Amino acid sequence: MFSGTVSIHIAFSLQRVLHIPNAHSMFVTGLQFLPVLSSDGPAISSDAEAAVLSISVDNRICIHSLQYRHTLPAWAAIILIVVMLFLTFMLCSFMGL
Repeated sequence: MFSGTVSIHIAFSLQRVLHIPNAHSMFVTGLQFLPVLSSDGPAISSDAEAAVLSISVDNRICIHSLQYRHTLPAWAAIILIVVMLFLTFMLCSFMGL
């Protein structure tokens, strides 16, 4: 019944971006987002897009960080589309269509 699972969702679409099952042995009692950038000094999670501190009833504290999501650059996507179109036309001409 009490799983101790921690999940992070995107606010506007409710898409789950991070799911940690059984992060705690008991249920989670508190969540706090940690600052990624800090003007006072180095942040706890400077190499992450977001970080969450979770506290459970068994006095266990965990930091869960969400790494930066990597996407394909626009120029690489355009080149990939052009190459796929070229290969499709080559295959069609080879088959005589």
